[in-house]
Amino acid sequence: MVQQNPILESVISNLRSRRRKYHIVEHREETKTVEEKKRLLRNHKHDDYRQYGQVEIVGGYILSYTREKNLKNILCLYDGRNERDNDKLRFELGLVRNVDLMPCQDIEGLIGSEIGAVSPFTTKIDSVNGIYFDRRMIDEARQNPSLTWDMTISTKLSLFANVADVYFALKQIPGFDSKTHIVRVT
Repeated sequence: MVQQNPILESVISNLRSRRRKYHIVEHREETKTVEEKKRLLRNHKHDDYRQYGQVEIVGGYILSYTREKNLKNILCLYDGRNERDNDKLRFELGLVRNVDLMPCQDIEGLIGSEIGAVSPFTTKIDSVNGIYFDRRMIDEARQNPSLTWDMTISTKLSLFANVADVYFALKQIPGFDSKTHIVRVT
């Protein structure tokens, strides 16, 4: 079901050792957008997903900007109930110029994941300059530990877990807290 993925394996190992709840869920159909995933969860709420309680979606996208004449790419994770706010993100990251969403055709080449599978579990996570977690999403997850979050693994697979637990687990992976992989809440 899940291809070998050292990042995902490390996160799951951390969740197990800390006795945190998680599930790998195979969806009935592929989803490529947050809206498609919302529809899938809503349409099957009474059968496939009932056992997980309230499920919220973590959206992901790649944000590109130039700093010191170098192109930088940030994996941005946000609460799928809210709209992405590039102006807020630009301010929080201290960027004075406009930022752009990476064109769809470039994402697979950069991170090895197709549209709809943009997540920290991508096989080429070294290709991004950082991972941004929306602070409100992490704060809500900490305040409500029973809330389940759907974090994409692929277009048909998800990790259902508390996003604050996943954030903590990612920070435990050597290299993820280094200069190149800043797992940040800003």
